[in-house]
Amino acid sequence: MIEIAAVAGALVVAGGAALFVRFPCTMVPALLVVAPLRLPLATNPANPLLFEFVGGGALGRLYPLYVVLVPAVIATIWRMARRRSFRRIPAEIAVPGAVLLGLACLSLLWSADPPGTVNALIFFWLPFALLFGVVSQSPISPRLTRTLGVIVVASASVFAVIGIWEAISHRLIFYTPALAIVNAHGPLFRVTAVFQDPSHLGRYLVLAIAVIFVALWLSRLKVAAGAALVVLLAAGLYVSYSQSSMVSMVVVLLALAIVAGDQASRRVAIVVCVVIALAGVGGLIYGATTGRLADFTRQRSRLAIDTTQVALAHPLGGVGLGAQAVVTRAEQNPGENVDRNASHTTPATVAAELGVFGLLAYLALLVGLARALKRVRPRDEALALGLGAGLLLLVVHSLFYGGFFDNPIVWGAMGLTAGAGALARPRPEPEAGVS
Repeated sequence: MIEIAAVAGALVVAGGAALFVRFPCTMVPALLVVAPLRLPLATNPANPLLFEFVGGGALGRLYPLYVVLVPAVIATIWRMARRRSFRRIPAEIAVPGAVLLGLACLSLLWSADPPGTVNALIFFWLPFALLFGVVSQSPISPRLTRTLGVIVVASASVFAVIGIWEAISHRLIFYTPALAIVNAHGPLFRVTAVFQDPSHLGRYLVLAIAVIFVALWLSRLKVAAGAALVVLLAAGLYVSYSQSSMVSMVVVLLALAIVAGDQASRRVAIVVCVVIALAGVGGLIYGATTGRLADFTRQRSRLAIDTTQVALAHPLGGVGLGAQAVVTRAEQNPGENVDRNASHTTPATVAAELGVFGLLAYLALLVGLARALKRVRPRDEALALGLGAGLLLLVVHSLFYGGFFDNPIVWGAMGLTAGAGALARPRPEPEAGVS
């Protein structure tokens, strides 16, 4: 049985690699299709080459993504070897990205939770670094931009329909045990569609909404069709009851209005931003003065403060990749469940796990991505605005929910930004001949 599974796997990898070598423009779309999927599969304890279905609504790893990623990596290496060249990633992205990845790997030497660090590296950071490399070296064209937009909107529409069906039937396909308890005893019934958590569903639906608004701003989509799609996606977002996704949607749409809208739209968006900011500050002040800040932020403030305390206690190297929750429980909340100590704020998590240098590299990476997108916009406005809106959504969402560097869509978007930024980089002028 092991031999048969190994041969079948080798044939799948070889066939996929041959397909991607012949049609390299299909790699990024294929990776995007499988990126959100965490099928209910797990490796068989008796035979790691075999998989088995997991019951109880649980989800497996990103196995569909890994299956597509392996032949994509082989095809990319083959194409680069044949061309004897590669696309040079802009230093503003490559340097902080390399520092982050290097610190993540080195943190295994001092990690407070070595198994957690190994798990994060093997299943997320290292495969996603390969994903970044594949996407950054893939062909980039306006056709690819349209294809990726269609995939995001079409898949999100399917997810929204599934979520609405779950809300009507009160039956979830995938879920965590904690969500099952909340839905059984709480006032709301939150849906997940093909995701494990309602916030993951909400985040993906908002990504599609942002893509639709970019298409509408650029007159690439009819208003009637766009409005119908937004209504469907908004309905799916509503039944997820993901507040972090709804806040992220407001931020992204206001940013799009400021960046891509006319003068009147920008003025309205700026006024709305000021009103929202004042309301948010007022709410935080009220929560702090009344001692109800944790309730006001649904415990997010407590998690952020506890994680910040860990970062301040381990300022240089941090506690190691993936070890934040374990250390927070040990130092801040002994005896409490580890999952309830997981930070929901990515900057605080990075500072706690990778130290001050990791935090600086993370911030520098965000600045580098923004600068690269600014260069891409004159070349391909739809791609630049779509990537900018997507990355902004993922960053804002990660401030309230976390889940930034363990999301393959983040790494794919960064890779596409790096590749497009390399193409948009001005070429040096040839030196004039000496007469």
